[in-house]
Amino acid sequence: TQVRFSLQVLLECLLLGQAIGVLGSLLPSLEAQASSIRETFGYQSFEEQFSRLVRPLAIAGVCLLLLAVLFARPELLGVHTLMGFISPTALTFGMVLLMPWLLLRVLSMSKRLLRPMLGIEVLLAFDHLRMTLRRTSVATSAIMVALGMYIGVTVMILSFRSTVEQWIHQITKADLYISPLASPSATKGVHFLPNPVIEFATSLPEVRLADWTTTKTIVLADREVQITGVRFKAIDDAGRLIFLSPNGAASPTKIPVYVSETFANRFHVDLGSTVSLPGTKHTLEAYVANIYYDYSSDQ
Repeated sequence: TQVRFSLQVLLECLLLGQAIGVLGSLLPSLEAQASSIRETFGYQSFEEQFSRLVRPLAIAGVCLLLLAVLFARPELLGVHTLMGFISPTALTFGMVLLMPWLLLRVLSMSKRLLRPMLGIEVLLAFDHLRMTLRRTSVATSAIMVALGMYIGVTVMILSFRSTVEQWIHQITKADLYISPLASPSATKGVHFLPNPVIEFATSLPEVRLADWTTTKTIVLADREVQITGVRFKAIDDAGRLIFLSPNGAASPTKIPVYVSETFANRFHVDLGSTVSLPGTKHTLEAYVANIYYDYSSDQ
């Protein structure tokens, strides 16, 4: 396996880390520069200034949440892969900006509902949280982001594990493979099993399912594409392919083909699309009957 390193990706990762560090320290640095020495000895002045920003921050947070909903459409991934990061980023920042307003509402409702059941100590704690809303919002937002990252990493690990299981299930398509012995005088790529061998193998009672397969590599739009000839009924009976659509598409005049998700993304085809496959004598016009997930190849 040949591993290729992209200089662009390496530079993007280096610049992204530096940019996140600078942006993370930009607001605290500007605030420290704008604050006088006297104000730094009492947090009440900072809290009073922050309380006037609760409503504007909440409005900005709602706008970011609407932006997250707008960019959560799957079809935007066809424009660029980075479009998928806009929605979760807007969702995270939107909830962070909305957090002070939500905390005020929760503290107010909790104090009103629990006043008859709680002691004076708990009520004073509620008042302290409201008076230190700035610090409380930062701490709560940090916990929310950490919890979101924990959930995201958990989902990612489960997805990776499921992908590996599906990949293993796909690459082990058969327990036994039989191929003809290629002689030096044989034409390159033209090797067939005799029909008696196929009939004998399929007639054995121990054989649950048998199928023939042949593979050829062609060049399509300056890319090498691997074409595998199989019987659709055998694929459906084996049930080892995970299709994008449970029903697929049908055409009475063209030959059906199954294409991988990678092929569909690279050549911008969908269910029912026409695919022109060049051959040695003529071009075959086929239609995409279904799209399957293939984790064993990038073709």
